[in-house]
Amino acid sequence: MTSKILVVDDDNEIRELVSMLLEKEGFAVECMPDAVQAVEAIKSGKRYSLIVMDIGLPGIDGFEAVKRIRVFTDCPVLYLTAKSAEEDMIRAYDAGGDDFISKPFSSIQIIFSVKALLRRYKEDDPSEEIVKIDADKRRVFKNGEQVKLTEKEFEVLYFLYSNRGIPFDMNEIYESVWKEACNSASANKVMVHILNLRKKLEDNFKAPKLILTEWGKGYLYVEKN
Repeated sequence: MTSKILVVDDDNEIRELVSMLLEKEGFAVECMPDAVQAVEAIKSGKRYSLIVMDIGLPGIDGFEAVKRIRVFTDCPVLYLTAKSAEEDMIRAYDAGGDDFISKPFSSIQIIFSVKALLRRYKEDDPSEEIVKIDADKRRVFKNGEQVKLTEKEFEVLYFLYSNRGIPFDMNEIYESVWKEACNSASANKVMVHILNLRKKLEDNFKAPKLILTEWGKGYLYVEKN
Protein backbone atom coordinates (compact mmCIF):
# COMPACT_ATOMS: atom_id res chain seq x y z
CA MET A 1 0.00 0.00 0.00
CA THR A 2 1.32 3.46 -0.92
CA SER A 3 2.23 5.56 2.10
CA LYS A 4 0.25 8.80 2.32
CA ILE A 5 2.10 11.80 3.68
CA LEU A 6 0.63 15.09 4.91
CA VAL A 7 2.79 18.20 4.41
CA VAL A 8 1.81 21.22 6.54
CA ASP A 9 3.62 24.48 5.74
CA ASP A 10 2.44 28.04 5.10
CA ASP A 11 5.18 28.56 2.47
CA ASN A 12 3.78 27.54 -0.90
CA GLU A 13 7.22 26.98 -2.42
CA ILE A 14 8.24 24.67 0.43
CA ARG A 15 5.00 22.70 0.10
CA GLU A 16 5.51 22.26 -3.63
CA LEU A 17 9.18 21.29 -3.24
CA VAL A 18 8.57 18.72 -0.50
CA SER A 19 5.56 17.34 -2.36
CA MET A 20 7.58 16.96 -5.57
CA LEU A 21 10.47 15.21 -3.78
CA LEU A 22 8.18 12.75 -2.00
CA GLU A 23 6.00 12.03 -5.01
CA LYS A 24 9.15 11.20 -7.04
CA GLU A 25 9.84 8.53 -4.40
CA GLY A 26 6.38 7.04 -4.94
CA PHE A 27 4.57 8.52 -1.95
CA ALA A 28 1.05 9.97 -2.10
CA VAL A 29 1.14 13.54 -0.76
CA GLU A 30 -1.49 15.94 0.55
CA CYS A 31 -0.59 19.53 1.41
CA MET A 32 -2.16 22.03 3.81
CA PRO A 33 -1.16 25.67 4.51
CA ASP A 34 -1.95 25.71 8.23
CA ALA A 35 -2.14 23.45 11.26
CA VAL A 36 -5.79 24.14 12.00
CA GLN A 37 -6.81 22.40 8.78
CA ALA A 38 -4.46 19.51 9.54
CA VAL A 39 -5.85 18.94 13.03
CA GLU A 40 -9.43 19.06 11.77
CA ALA A 41 -8.66 16.64 8.92
CA ILE A 42 -7.11 14.10 11.28
CA LYS A 43 -9.85 14.58 13.86
CA SER A 44 -12.45 13.86 11.16
CA GLY A 45 -10.84 10.48 10.45
CA LYS A 46 -8.31 11.13 7.67
CA ARG A 47 -5.40 8.74 7.89
CA TYR A 48 -1.75 9.41 7.07
CA SER A 49 1.41 7.32 7.26
CA LEU A 50 3.54 10.34 8.22
CA ILE A 51 3.17 14.10 8.78
CA VAL A 52 5.74 16.72 7.76
CA MET A 53 5.02 19.71 10.01
CA ASP A 54 6.33 23.29 10.00
CA ILE A 55 6.50 25.06 13.38
CA GLY A 56 5.86 28.74 12.59
CA LEU A 57 2.30 28.44 11.29
CA PRO A 58 -0.72 30.78 11.36
CA GLY A 59 -3.55 29.98 13.78
CA ILE A 60 -1.78 27.44 15.96
CA ASP A 61 1.91 26.60 15.74
CA GLY A 62 3.39 23.21 14.98
CA PHE A 63 4.06 22.40 18.63
CA GLU A 64 0.42 22.83 19.63
CA ALA A 65 -0.80 21.11 16.46
CA VAL A 66 1.16 17.94 17.18
CA LYS A 67 -0.08 17.86 20.78
CA ARG A 68 -3.65 17.93 19.45
CA ILE A 69 -2.92 15.44 16.67
CA ARG A 70 -1.48 12.96 19.16
CA VAL A 71 -4.97 12.48 20.60
CA PHE A 72 -6.04 10.90 17.32
CA THR A 73 -2.98 9.27 15.75
CA ASP A 74 0.42 7.81 16.59
CA CYS A 75 1.79 8.24 13.07
CA PRO A 76 5.32 9.70 12.94
CA VAL A 77 5.79 13.47 12.71
CA LEU A 78 8.80 15.08 11.03
CA TYR A 79 9.29 18.73 11.92
CA LEU A 80 10.61 20.79 9.00
CA THR A 81 11.32 24.30 10.23
CA ALA A 82 13.48 27.42 10.14
CA LYS A 83 13.87 27.18 13.93
CA SER A 84 17.13 25.50 14.89
CA ALA A 85 17.80 26.45 18.52
CA GLU A 86 18.27 23.60 20.97
CA GLU A 87 15.22 24.64 22.97
CA ASP A 88 13.11 24.43 19.80
CA MET A 89 14.29 20.88 19.20
CA ILE A 90 13.45 19.95 22.78
CA ARG A 91 9.96 21.45 22.46
CA ALA A 92 9.44 19.59 19.18
CA TYR A 93 10.18 16.20 20.73
CA ASP A 94 8.26 17.00 23.91
CA ALA A 95 5.20 17.90 21.81
CA GLY A 96 5.22 14.44 20.21
CA GLY A 97 7.49 14.87 17.19
CA ASP A 98 9.75 12.05 15.99
CA ASP A 99 12.44 13.90 14.03
CA PHE A 100 13.57 17.47 13.33
CA ILE A 101 15.08 19.00 10.17
CA SER A 102 16.12 22.65 9.96
CA LYS A 103 15.61 24.77 6.87
CA PRO A 104 17.35 25.04 4.47
CA PHE A 105 17.41 21.29 3.92
CA SER A 106 18.75 18.98 1.24
CA SER A 107 16.51 16.71 -0.82
CA ILE A 108 18.49 13.66 0.32
CA GLN A 109 18.08 14.64 3.96
CA ILE A 110 14.30 14.85 3.89
CA ILE A 111 13.87 11.68 1.81
CA PHE A 112 16.13 9.65 4.10
CA SER A 113 14.40 11.01 7.22
CA VAL A 114 10.93 10.18 5.87
CA LYS A 115 11.93 6.66 4.85
CA ALA A 116 13.69 6.04 8.17
CA LEU A 117 10.64 7.16 10.17
CA LEU A 118 8.30 4.98 8.11
CA ARG A 119 10.56 1.95 8.63
CA ARG A 120 10.87 2.64 12.35
CA TYR A 121 7.12 3.03 12.78
CA LYS A 122 6.41 -0.29 11.08
CA GLU A 123 9.04 -2.04 13.15
CA ASP A 124 7.82 -0.53 16.42
CA ASP A 125 4.17 -1.46 15.88
CA PRO A 126 3.99 -4.70 13.85
CA SER A 127 0.91 -6.01 15.63
CA GLU A 128 -1.36 -2.96 15.79
CA GLU A 129 -4.86 -4.05 16.70
CA ILE A 130 -7.34 -3.87 13.86
CA VAL A 131 -11.07 -3.55 14.49
CA LYS A 132 -13.47 -4.04 11.59
CA ILE A 133 -17.20 -3.29 11.72
CA ASP A 134 -19.66 -5.04 9.42
CA ALA A 135 -22.65 -2.69 9.58
CA ASP A 136 -24.92 -4.84 7.39
CA LYS A 137 -24.53 -7.99 9.49
CA ARG A 138 -24.00 -6.05 12.73
CA ARG A 139 -20.79 -7.90 13.50
CA VAL A 140 -17.43 -6.71 14.83
CA PHE A 141 -14.02 -8.30 14.32
CA LYS A 142 -10.73 -7.69 16.09
CA ASN A 143 -7.64 -9.01 14.32
CA GLY A 144 -9.90 -11.28 12.25
CA GLU A 145 -11.74 -12.78 15.24
CA GLN A 146 -15.41 -11.99 15.79
CA VAL A 147 -16.16 -10.12 19.01
CA LYS A 148 -19.52 -10.81 20.61
CA LEU A 149 -21.36 -7.60 21.46
CA THR A 150 -24.83 -7.04 22.83
CA GLU A 151 -27.28 -5.17 20.61
CA LYS A 152 -26.85 -1.92 22.54
CA GLU A 153 -23.05 -2.28 22.67
CA PHE A 154 -23.01 -2.55 18.88
CA GLU A 155 -25.30 0.46 18.52
CA VAL A 156 -23.11 2.59 20.79
CA LEU A 157 -19.99 1.49 18.94
CA TYR A 158 -21.51 2.07 15.52
CA PHE A 159 -22.79 5.50 16.50
CA LEU A 160 -19.31 6.60 17.58
CA TYR A 161 -17.70 4.90 14.57
CA SER A 162 -20.08 6.61 12.15
CA ASN A 163 -19.10 9.95 13.67
CA ARG A 164 -15.43 9.11 14.27
CA GLY A 165 -13.24 11.95 15.37
CA ILE A 166 -16.19 13.82 16.92
CA PRO A 167 -16.70 13.74 20.72
CA PHE A 168 -20.19 13.19 22.14
CA ASP A 169 -21.22 13.60 25.76
CA MET A 170 -23.18 10.88 27.54
CA ASN A 171 -26.56 12.55 27.04
CA GLU A 172 -25.97 12.87 23.28
CA ILE A 173 -24.97 9.21 23.04
CA TYR A 174 -27.95 8.08 25.12
CA GLU A 175 -30.51 10.04 23.12
CA SER A 176 -29.01 8.93 19.79
CA VAL A 177 -28.80 5.22 20.68
CA TRP A 178 -31.69 4.66 23.08
CA LYS A 179 -33.97 7.05 21.16
CA GLU A 180 -35.46 8.54 24.29
CA ALA A 181 -34.96 11.52 26.59
CA CYS A 182 -32.24 11.28 29.23
CA ASN A 183 -33.11 10.26 32.77
CA SER A 184 -31.27 9.78 36.06
CA ALA A 185 -29.79 6.45 34.91
CA SER A 186 -28.74 7.57 31.41
CA ALA A 187 -25.15 8.51 32.16
CA ASN A 188 -24.49 5.30 34.05
CA LYS A 189 -25.86 3.18 31.19
CA VAL A 190 -23.59 4.89 28.67
CA MET A 191 -20.54 4.56 30.95
CA VAL A 192 -21.17 0.84 31.44
CA HIS A 193 -21.50 0.24 27.70
CA ILE A 194 -18.34 2.21 26.93
CA LEU A 195 -16.44 0.24 29.58
CA ASN A 196 -17.70 -3.07 28.16
CA LEU A 197 -16.68 -2.04 24.64
CA ARG A 198 -13.21 -1.08 25.82
CA LYS A 199 -12.80 -4.40 27.63
CA LYS A 200 -13.81 -6.31 24.49
CA LEU A 201 -11.99 -4.25 21.84
CA GLU A 202 -8.93 -2.71 23.47
CA ASP A 203 -5.69 -4.52 24.36
CA ASN A 204 -5.65 -2.54 27.59
CA PHE A 205 -9.04 -1.12 28.51
CA LYS A 206 -7.43 1.16 31.11
CA ALA A 207 -5.36 2.83 28.38
CA PRO A 208 -7.76 2.84 25.40
CA LYS A 209 -6.57 3.69 21.90
CA LEU A 210 -9.83 3.22 20.00
CA ILE A 211 -12.61 4.76 22.09
CA LEU A 212 -11.11 7.79 23.79
CA THR A 213 -12.32 10.29 26.35
CA GLU A 214 -11.87 13.93 25.43
CA TRP A 215 -12.14 15.65 28.77
CA GLY A 216 -14.95 18.17 28.97
CA LYS A 217 -16.45 16.99 25.66
CA GLY A 218 -17.18 13.27 25.82
CA TYR A 219 -16.30 10.01 24.08
CA LEU A 220 -15.03 9.64 20.52
CA TYR A 221 -13.96 6.84 18.20
CA VAL A 222 -10.49 7.15 16.70
CA GLU A 223 -9.09 5.20 13.78
CA LYS A 224 -5.36 4.58 14.14
CA ASN A 225 -3.00 5.00 11.20
